[in-house]
Amino acid sequence: MRASLFRLAESFPSQPLNLTAYSAALLPPKPLYRQILRAHRTLAADLRFMGDGYVKSEFRRHQAVTNPVHIIGFLSQWKAYLDYLPKGPDAKEFTGKKLDPTVYEKSKGHRLPTAHCPPLSFSSLMSSQAATVPTNNQPYADLPSANSKLFEAKARKGLTFDEIAKAIGKDEVWTAAAFYGQAKFTTEELHKVAEVLDLPSSDLQAGLGEHWWPNRGLGPIPPTDPVIYRLYESVLVYGHSIKAIIHEKINIDRKADPKGDRVVLTFE
Repeated sequence: MRASLFRLAESFPSQPLNLTAYSAALLPPKPLYRQILRAHRTLAADLRFMGDGYVKSEFRRHQAVTNPVHIIGFLSQWKAYLDYLPKGPDAKEFTGKKLDPTVYEKSKGHRLPTAHCPPLSFSSLMSSQAATVPTNNQPYADLPSANSKLFEAKARKGLTFDEIAKAIGKDEVWTAAAFYGQAKFTTEELHKVAEVLDLPSSDLQAGLGEHWWPNRGLGPIPPTDPVIYRLYESVLVYGHSIKAIIHEKINIDRKADPKGDRVVLTFE
């Protein structure tokens, strides 16, 4: 860690360290910690076991740190490590990276800069305020309060829709639609979602249980969001053309389904 701080200090030879400016590019401790552990899942089992243990011990050991330069140095080095980790199929072949033992010797004699910044605590960052959803803003204003709790818990846990979907055995897009009140969770699925997000199952059942049904069609028509408008426009303009071609062609891409084969459409 001392070598990391010396390397950080070299970047600020004359200017005072501005905490706000230099911390803006870093991830807060909790999301960074979770993303590292998530990235480890694609590594070989032995590397994942050792890596998870080391990451957990280091983050736990630094919870009492209050030196702002130390905190930024710690977070920047772990962010660099996260960026270095391989993604995709290459992850299984990853064997780690050797440390340069000469880094510390090369850094001797360099003076740490003065940190001109407000008091900061690593533990306070780890226990930062709970994530909130602006329930007065669209599209959340049109959703039940239980859906806002789902989004807040998702942000607090640092999970993606894909990770939640795999945990409950559903499709990623369908799961996102259920969060936006456009699909209905079964009682069993609500129990699983509550477990994944550390929410009281009774709260979700009270808001999204057997008595509740989706009011499909969220937001204004035509949509004002640029991305949603493009999707809306593509169906509005090409809908009849797509339907006609589906009827004309025999060798179209299909996806098997118990209720009948589905046609596969690709948007580019």
